[in-house]
Amino acid sequence: MPLPFHKIKTADLNLIDVPIVEEIDDYEGFDCSFLDMDALFEKNSFLKWLNERVPYRAAILNVKPWKHFIWHKDSYRGVTINALLSEDKSFTLFSEDVFETSHQCNIIKLPYIKNKMFLFNAQVPHSIINLNKPRQLFSVEFEKTIQDGFEYKDLLKIIKEEYYSQ
Repeated sequence: MPLPFHKIKTADLNLIDVPIVEEIDDYEGFDCSFLDMDALFEKNSFLKWLNERVPYRAAILNVKPWKHFIWHKDSYRGVTINALLSEDKSFTLFSEDVFETSHQCNIIKLPYIKNKMFLFNAQVPHSIINLNKPRQLFSVEFEKTIQDGFEYKDLLKIIKEEYYSQ
């Protein structure tokens, strides 16, 4: 299976002084805090560049300790960008064959590094296992969805051909 993620070559994410503009207790299974986009763009030139090409909104997604977010594909996101904000024992796993087996499946672990952004293929089955501490994840939600045909490979191509070539 080709890797369903790509570590983006850009500065570490810094959300200090980026205000929260809206909080939702159950947004797609997460406690969610949407961020002020103008303040975010002042802090990170990559995220500003990206929004000029593919508009999105950004949030912090929270998972409580000792929770397992079940295996799934996102219902409308073909692709996202995530960055782990907390240092804890949590794992994001991908598996292309999880729904085709009754006992064991092959997995790939996403090797998150705190505050590093990863392009994330939300259409490959994935799961989150969070252990001992609250987990916080920066995540973006693009206006274009999988229903619009916007996929991981499309954004990977934009980043590699346009952003990395600057």
